[in-house]
Amino acid sequence: MQVNEAHVLGLYEANAGAVVPQYESVSPATLHLWLRDLLPGRPAAVLDVGAGTGRDAAWLASLGHEVVAAEPAAAMRREAARLHPDPRIRWTEDALPDLSGVLRCGLSFDFVLASAVWQHVHPSQRARAFRKMVSVLKPGGVLAVTLRHGPGTDGRGMHAVSAARNWAPSPGKRFLLMRQTIPSHRPGAIRHPRVPAIQAPDRIHTAKAADAEVRWWAAFAATGQG
Repeated sequence: MQVNEAHVLGLYEANAGAVVPQYESVSPATLHLWLRDLLPGRPAAVLDVGAGTGRDAAWLASLGHEVVAAEPAAAMRREAARLHPDPRIRWTEDALPDLSGVLRCGLSFDFVLASAVWQHVHPSQRARAFRKMVSVLKPGGVLAVTLRHGPGTDGRGMHAVSAARNWAPSPGKRFLLMRQTIPSHRPGAIRHPRVPAIQAPDRIHTAKAADAEVRWWAAFAATGQG
């Protein structure tokens, strides 16, 4: 079955009642511990792409940031607004690869988070989606991406993501790779003074142990060039 944007959106619209408790059961502070030191140290403008239940947006807002939460599924936005009625969160109907609403408003951000979204973006649209996220970063801003690594799953509207391939464009004038996870059995780990040269991927366990998923993350800094 071909996975497309309408299919993915329909899955979330139809299953919001089931997925919301699952997402909300995970602590964002724990899940995103790897990026905590990359967050702005002062109140800043943050974009949460594919904000889902608002879990991460609420966490970011609790740290004092003004958050634009972009989520295309109306059912998810309704639940998110109900669960996290924080005045520092602005909800908007928007999605990759275009981010047309955010771009239309002329907004720019100190930090952009795209958590568990990348696997829903068709491989042919990933370069474009990445450029869009980088384009809304302020100079020196940070883009953090987490994703589910592995083969696509038609029932969940996912495309395959492989660490063996470039799942994001190669760093260039507009952005620099800051850090990323690399599986321990693969060469080419990215070295960073605050991160071990080789890191095992995090495992997030669902209700069934057999459904454990491997999560990958990477962070990029906008240079303000190009």
